[in-house]
Amino acid sequence: MNAHEWFMGLLDAVGSGTANPHTESGRRQRQCPAHADSGPSLSVRPGPDGSVRITCFTGCTRDAILAALRCSRSRLAKAAPVPPAQYAEMVGLRLAFPPVEHKRNGPPSARGFRLEAVHDYGQAVLERWRSGQHKELVWETVRPDGSRVPGLFGVSIADLPLYRQAEVQMAIAVGEPILLVESESSVDALRGWYSTTWAGGAPAVNIGRLAEVLGRYPNTIVVPDNDPAGLACLARLHAAGLAPHVLMPGADEDARDLYSRLGPAGFDHAIRHLVRAVA
Repeated sequence: MNAHEWFMGLLDAVGSGTANPHTESGRRQRQCPAHADSGPSLSVRPGPDGSVRITCFTGCTRDAILAALRCSRSRLAKAAPVPPAQYAEMVGLRLAFPPVEHKRNGPPSARGFRLEAVHDYGQAVLERWRSGQHKELVWETVRPDGSRVPGLFGVSIADLPLYRQAEVQMAIAVGEPILLVESESSVDALRGWYSTTWAGGAPAVNIGRLAEVLGRYPNTIVVPDNDPAGLACLARLHAAGLAPHVLMPGADEDARDLYSRLGPAGFDHAIRHLVRAVA
């Protein structure tokens, strides 16, 4: 058992509630033992070596949190030699937490959303949350130690690389078709294809980054969203010379919908036919 697992076990033993017990992100958002926390507002994340990273978003210091749990700083780096529940009994740890309140303006995990996908942009990640027909996108900045904090700090969306940019650059080197789509979820759905998008969706089409990576690459195929925003985005790509070939989905479809409707074989045929037709 590493330090993070032990620390989470101690929070369980003393009754610290979670933002959402059904998601990994929600389980790491706990009630802070250093104040009457109905939030929950304590972020408990693992370090790359199994250590513990704790942050109370209401301002409690690390030392105050550890004092409330009767732990030394060493417990953030190394588990105690006894199980968490036994440790709580040994030190006479008795804490009372208020009922957890899931506020409407809290994090998605506290409002019944489930984590649907995590899209890695290197120095930042985009979390996609869903509850029924409602979705929310949450950016987190990746610190040098690998931990993540909510929001984009010192990073702008325009400065981020393309999604899966390294794979795309390798594919360009060997002349493979590159599919340019409008969302990370479409990229993830196009299994077996080299595809990419930019951060921010249609309103934030990153012409500069696309030109830098794709340039005048002749095997780029744009598969736009077939809606007003997607068509406006396609027009900008055309004007910038970044849409040499276009595979248009049906009305109100995106690339993921088209792939699902045609199936892998049908989608492959459509792409290969387009590439041969313009070769």
